[in-house]
Parts: sequence; C-alpha cells; structure tokens
Amino acid sequence: MADEEIHKKMEFIVEQLAQFATDLHRLTEVQGKDQARISNLEGAVVAVVNLASELTKAQQIIGERVAELAGKVEELTFKIGH
Repeated sequence: MADEEIHKKMEFIVEQLAQFATDLHRLTEVQGKDQARISNLEGAVVAVVNLASELTKAQQIIGERVAELAGKVEELTFKIGH
C-alpha cells in the first residue's frame, strides 16, 4: 500500500472518529433533556396516583354518609307511617 493510500485511510478514520464524537455528544445532550422530561412525568404520575387515592377515600366517606342518610330517611318514613 502506498503512503498516499495509507494517509487517505487514516484521514478517513480520523473523520469518522470526529463524526462519531459529534454524534455521541448530541446523543448525550438529547438524553439529558429526555431525563428531565422523564423526571417531570414521574412527578406527574405520582401526583395522579395521590389524587386517585384521595378520591377513593372521599368516595368511601360519601358512600358511608349516603348510607347513614338512607337509614335516617327509612327511620323517618317508618315513624311517619305509624
């Protein structure tokens, strides 16, 4: 292989390595941005889960109160009927 061919191949390899380094740098930047977005989404999911838990508790309380009211209405209906 002639010196010129070796030199061209070396230049090609150096260019490829430079391109690889540039691409790797871009991917690292994108990954950093994606990580921030993922963290935000994790926070949002936690908030939604907490809200769902609070809604479940509120629904249980409302259900208990409706049952109490139904019992009182039944008592009143019985008293009025007799």
